[in-house]
Amino acid sequence: MAVPEFSASLMRERSGSWQILSSTASVGQSAQGAFPRVTTSGGGLWKCEYGSINLRTPDHVRAWRALEVLCDGGSAPIIVPMCDKRHFPAPIVDGKPLYAIGAVPHSDGALFDDGAGYAQNIVDASVLLDAPLRAVSLALSFAAGGPLRGGEFFSIEHPTQGWHLYEVGTVDDQGGGNSVITFRPPLREAVTAGTYLEFDRPRCVMMLADPNVMKLTLSMRRFADPDVSFVEYFYPV
Repeated sequence: MAVPEFSASLMRERSGSWQILSSTASVGQSAQGAFPRVTTSGGGLWKCEYGSINLRTPDHVRAWRALEVLCDGGSAPIIVPMCDKRHFPAPIVDGKPLYAIGAVPHSDGALFDDGAGYAQNIVDASVLLDAPLRAVSLALSFAAGGPLRGGEFFSIEHPTQGWHLYEVGTVDDQGGGNSVITFRPPLREAVTAGTYLEFDRPRCVMMLADPNVMKLTLSMRRFADPDVSFVEYFYPV
């Protein structure tokens, strides 16, 4: 069975955050009086929080309830999108950032029966050199997209662990569309040259942070503004 995705119809949150939860420990006081800390969590886990999700129609409520069933109290994984188009590496076209491409038709110019076309990514980036499990730097190549500055999110669909999320720390521009970046958390799985990097629609395999976090209380039996939180999920190997 395919892993379900958090429904696009429910991406109606008033607030949202993605944070790497890490554990650190002090190694004692230095001669200069500082208290340096080291991480003990292996890089930490992503936690996602979406607040005040605006449910206003029967379809919204049904979608929420169905999603709660699929999450099965946090025992089943779900793919959660990380919507950050305002800050992704958009190419500059006619002096303005290009955030989306219109519906792409069939070869004969026709669209689907519902008027929709094919979706097409704007950023085209891939891994330039192999990188091992737990690496925190990558050489990558951009065929299309704006320059990286640091602070952007991207995802990799790993062969075993599926979609996982990463955040760019530093960027060393090598010229010719090539860059070396540092990022966190460490790679969840080794990657090979040519692996696609998803900047347009980053996402991550997650599970409910709490079994009861999707509890839904309707106002006037019609409306709700629930919160939900997820933590990063790993498939058993």
